[in-house]
Amino acid sequence: MKIHPQNQFWLEKTVEPEMMDYIKSQIKLAEVDYRNQLVGHITSSLKLPDKELKLTNYIEHASREINYLEDTQFKMNDIWVNFQKKHEFNPVHTHTCKLSFVIWVEVPYTYEDECNSVAAQGVAQAPCAGCFEFQYTTTLGMIDRFTYPPTESTLLIFPAQLPHLVYPFYTSDGIRVSISGNLN
Repeated sequence: MKIHPQNQFWLEKTVEPEMMDYIKSQIKLAEVDYRNQLVGHITSSLKLPDKELKLTNYIEHASREINYLEDTQFKMNDIWVNFQKKHEFNPVHTHTCKLSFVIWVEVPYTYEDECNSVAAQGVAQAPCAGCFEFQYTTTLGMIDRFTYPPTESTLLIFPAQLPHLVYPFYTSDGIRVSISGNLN
């Protein structure tokens, strides 16, 4: 008999164009500096208003697909938008709530370009420049990682205590825009 213990998990889904349009409309309204609440080495992170609570309802509904805890009625705690420039990053960190999420809104580079950048040349593992990464311990006690090249309109919902980080990008002078938040 083979035993397959459950390991860390996360939900990945594509956000519909109408919701992405709403998110972009709320980004234009964001004004309150939120960096003092975050660990990122990013020059601009703002609290996202979500005036009509459409994003809150969307994320809370999507979070019900996760059988993480007995209580599957998660409530939005906070939402912010990150405007990440070339060379900026988020170090390995966790959050203090139950679930966290990220949605990539604008990605000004391709993973292929990042793989071909000077910073990625000659590395022993697959390049991770410009990527989002989960880190976790396997059932054998080894540290493992799952690396996402960010794709616009992709939503990830994950346990807030799952260590994650955002690598810097090198091949674009554009801004990577992402929405993040927490649920309790």
